[in-house]
Parts: sequence; C-alpha cells; structure tokens
Amino acid sequence: LKESKFLLNSEDKEYFLEQMNQIDNHLVSYSNNSSFVIKICLIEYFSSFNNKTEEFNQFNRLMDRFGVAVLSGLFQLNIHPKRKNTIYICHLKIFHGALHCNTEFQEKLYRLILKMMLTKPLETTSFFAEFIHNIGNNQPDSLSSRNLSLHLGRLVNYFSSLKSHGFLGYLFFLIYTLDSSLCRQEALKLISQENPKDNLVSSFLNKASLTKNTKNIYKLIDEYFQLKSIRVKSYRKLTLTQDMKIFNIIRSRSINN
Repeated sequence: LKESKFLLNSEDKEYFLEQMNQIDNHLVSYSNNSSFVIKICLIEYFSSFNNKTEEFNQFNRLMDRFGVAVLSGLFQLNIHPKRKNTIYICHLKIFHGALHCNTEFQEKLYRLILKMMLTKPLETTSFFAEFIHNIGNNQPDSLSSRNLSLHLGRLVNYFSSLKSHGFLGYLFFLIYTLDSSLCRQEALKLISQENPKDNLVSSFLNKASLTKNTKNIYKLIDEYFQLKSIRVKSYRKLTLTQDMKIFNIIRSRSINN
C-alpha cells in the first residue's frame, strides 16, 4: 500500500498518507502484545522503510523495547538444521535494519552478537557470512556494513584480550569476506589500535597487509588460527533462492524511493 503512493497525485497522496499514519499508530498499539510472532511482524514491517522516515523512527523505538529478544529468538530458530526459509529471510532483513539503529542499540546488538559467538561460534559465523554475501555486499559502504565491521573489530579485541585465538579465525574470516575495503580497513584499524601487544594478531595483520589475493588470506587465517571447521566454500555454495531475489528487489526499490 505504501509503495502505491507514488502512483497518486499530490491531493490524493496527502489524504492517503494521513490514513496510513493512522494505520501505523494502530499497528504500534499492538506492540504490548506478548506474542512473539506479532513482535516479529511489527519489527519486520517498520524495518522496511528508509532510515530517514518516521516509520524508521518507530522501528528504532520498537527495537529499543524488544529488538534484542526478537533477534535472539530468531537466531535460535535459524540455527536449527530444518530452518524455514521465510523465517530466515525475515531474520536477515531485521538484522539489516538493526545495524541502522541508533548508537545506544548498537551497544545492545554488540552484546547479543558476543553472546551468539560464545554459544554457537560456527553457526553464528555461517549466519554472518550469508548476511554479508546476500545483503551486506550489495551495499558495501552502507551504514549497516560499517556497523557490522566495527562490531567484528570489537569482538576481535575482546577475544584477543582473553587469548581465545580460536574465535579470532571466525572473525577474521568475516572481516575479509566484506567487499568494502573502507569497512574492512575501519575494522582492522580498530584492531591494530587495541592489540599492539598480541604478537599473534600483529603478525597476522602484517602478513595479511602484504597479501592481495583473498583466497591466500583465507589460507593465512587457517595457518595462524587453525580454522579447520569452515572454508570459503561453506558459504560460496549458497545460492540466492527465489524468495531472496524478490527480497533484494523490494529492498533496493525501497532504498531508491
């Protein structure tokens, strides 16, 4: 309905938007409902809009209230081997919106990602690799890609301080999966500033900076962090489903509008 406003003349559009705003307010009134499904539907709906709109402001408010609980629940559903494709696409879309949220929510999101990495590192890495491959790299220098790269950089610093080098392989794999050299450099800069005393990380970054070929960097990650449980192929094999193709078309149309 909202996309159809572009087909209206200015007089009809004003009335139409007024009615749609009433509908938005009515939808928000359901946010006190305890149903997990209703919360997902509300967040998914408001995440569809450009981040400069009033609808996206509603999305920010809803995410502040129960966004972390929804994302956590979706993650638990999607690590199941028999995950439903529709739920998975919904998760990707909401996570994409979450990366556009305000600074306060980014801190909550970072803590959630940290918890996910600690409990299910391989599944979490696979989800983020698919997110980057299917959505993030379609908009390589967007706010979502930048925030994701900063979250990954912070996670590297956290696990490096604990000498948990096994986790670092997963995180460097994701950082070098980013197409955006700008976002990748921001993450690496954050890591370099915080890890001058970690010889393993410093040595890896020095060698990686001299390596131009991405496949060779993945081999370097294997060499330094013994990352045997995930390979480039584990996410390169993923193909866009018809649903995902449709989602990308809708998303790009939404951004253009």
